[in-house]
Amino acid sequence: MTEATQLIREAEERLRPLYLDSALAAWEANVVANEENEARRVAADVALSDTLADHELYARIVAARSATPDGPDRRQLDLLYGMTATNQASEALRHRLVELEAS
Repeated sequence: MTEATQLIREAEERLRPLYLDSALAAWEANVVANEENEARRVAADVALSDTLADHELYARIVAARSATPDGPDRRQLDLLYGMTATNQASEALRHRLVELEAS
């Protein structure tokens, strides 16, 4: 298994449950709009954003992209890069954006 493949698997293991929690919380907040569901959605989105903001994960993805030629692994690294690059802002800014999306 290549380093890129290992990184992709590790990222998927970390991100899959967070994306699932975020999606389910958003669904519930849209189906039953109440403060409890909205708070759960915000918490799930913050947890996902915090993980996507991991500077070490981002640096590993950047390095793996530069060392991986075109192909399925490169495409997955490109997707991971897009998700993590947009979350490299400060924690306060990311959390504020999530709060604004909820209001």
